[in-house]
Amino acid sequence: MGKDSDQRFAIDLKYKWDLSLLYESTNAWNKDFNNVKERINYYLIYKGRLNDNAKTLLEALRAKEEIDIKIHKLYSYALNKSDEDLRDDDSI
Repeated sequence: MGKDSDQRFAIDLKYKWDLSLLYESTNAWNKDFNNVKERINYYLIYKGRLNDNAKTLLEALRAKEEIDIKIHKLYSYALNKSDEDLRDDDSI
């Protein structure tokens, strides 16, 4: 680690993003990412069934909304994590 890295650590925490509000760790992010992939596959059970009845349509819409919320959270964490320190090649 060089001088630039030392400067990064010298920055007060109040000026840095607190990504732990989204995920405690990258491992937690990975767990949610894999969960979303599974949920997308589950969502496919509604393919061709949306006209069956109102209950099926509502279930599908709720499942889609749940997936959308998780994807937004995953995206927000990944985007901010990758911008956290552009010198870090190990960012998500």
